[in-house]
Amino acid sequence: MVMKAATALLTLAAVLAASASLEAPQLCLNSTAGGLQCRCTVSLTELALHQWAVDCSSRDISALPQAWNISQVAQDLDLSRNKLSSLRSEQFSPWGNLEKLSLARNEFTALNEDAFVGLSNLRLLDLSHNSLATLPPKIFNGLSVLSVINLENNRLQELSPQLFSVTPHLNALKLSYNPGLGKFLIQSPGFLTVALQKNLTSLEMNSMNIDTIPNDLFNEAAHLHHLSLADNPLKIIDFLPPTLESLNLSGINMTMLTAGSFIAYPNLKRLQLDRLTNLTEVEVNAFEGLTSLEVLTMENCVQLHKFDELAFGEPDSKAVPLRHLSLARAGLHTLSPKTFLLLEATLEHLNLQGNPWRCDCKLAWLRQLNFSLEDTGYLRCFYPDEHHNRLLLSMDPKDFVCTSPHTDAINTKLIILDVFIVLLALGVASSILVIMWRRRCMPCVRRQTVGKYSHVTIEPNRAELEWDDKDLDHIWSTPNANRPTAPRGS
Repeated sequence: MVMKAATALLTLAAVLAASASLEAPQLCLNSTAGGLQCRCTVSLTELALHQWAVDCSSRDISALPQAWNISQVAQDLDLSRNKLSSLRSEQFSPWGNLEKLSLARNEFTALNEDAFVGLSNLRLLDLSHNSLATLPPKIFNGLSVLSVINLENNRLQELSPQLFSVTPHLNALKLSYNPGLGKFLIQSPGFLTVALQKNLTSLEMNSMNIDTIPNDLFNEAAHLHHLSLADNPLKIIDFLPPTLESLNLSGINMTMLTAGSFIAYPNLKRLQLDRLTNLTEVEVNAFEGLTSLEVLTMENCVQLHKFDELAFGEPDSKAVPLRHLSLARAGLHTLSPKTFLLLEATLEHLNLQGNPWRCDCKLAWLRQLNFSLEDTGYLRCFYPDEHHNRLLLSMDPKDFVCTSPHTDAINTKLIILDVFIVLLALGVASSILVIMWRRRCMPCVRRQTVGKYSHVTIEPNRAELEWDDKDLDHIWSTPNANRPTAPRGS
């Protein structure tokens, strides 16, 4: 410990001495060179070498000056978040020591084929967040040690296969958020195949509108370890390289994880399946064969209602060495303790927050876990109603109660019987009322007078004045009938 502390102090002293002895301002653009003021820093590498960095980001630069007062030993130049729209030929040739160049978040729509000539030591090039539709096929010529290229968030429609043929040390390629390029990739994957044939280890193609993966795309991807295909309309995942160690499939259109879904990727250590909003079920043996998996996240899968207790394999299957598992904010109501039998030896962190848990006897085991639960404040009951929103881990064990299937069946039968009795009673009452009506046993209802009438005179009409007594002879034909005198007109 003493030796380490002494070494650290010596290193710090060397850094301070180097910083004091070197004049950092000589690297900066000053007011006489285009009116630009950039922040310049110097640091010491592990090999006690000076690392110069020039930060000209967010300076509202629309054009680069003809002459720069920047030392040629600068290794990191940041021109991001400006208003640059064009570069001259051999724009950066005086700074052959540059290893990192960022032109992100500018206004480029096209680039000169010779813009990067002379940058033979460049290792990282960031062109993300511009409006580039394509790149000249020879723009990377001479950049033989280039290892990281970021082309995210442009408007790329196509790329030439020749583009990456001159970058033998390319390790990481970022193409995400170029939906037009995704459609081009499905029809013409040649440009990417060339890159994969090199030493490419990391590839990001998120949100590129890729709905299918060309069968032979990854045939020669012998070194690919990290692949991200998040937020693409993919339903089936096939033809991925078995060398993968990290895979991100978040936000795709998978509806179910079936047996052996990932059995072809035994080297996979990290698997991200977040935001699978159409996923409803994880079937038995879905994660079987992932004998290297350490991290699995399935967060925000809001339609996921069933997670099979044998999803990680049968009891006699080879254990999955999972250390971190997150099923946060899904649609799970319950989870069997048998799900974690094959994970007991390695699982350290489990995140189950934000699910609509049914707190009955099937979930009581959560209070006796041997591994830590994350964010327990959001681990709450949703069902039954009497436990709604209660903290699951603060509940008394006796509150985790299940009703037996026999009891449920009896309760159901009683409810049906009650409904039948009510309907029968209504039928009998209706029949009695009908019978009473027909037998005139219903009590008479006295007619009520609505309103009052004042003096009303009713006069006979002409037909009544002209009727003849003889017309009613047949009515008064009985011997004792007293025949009334017919009214006459006055």
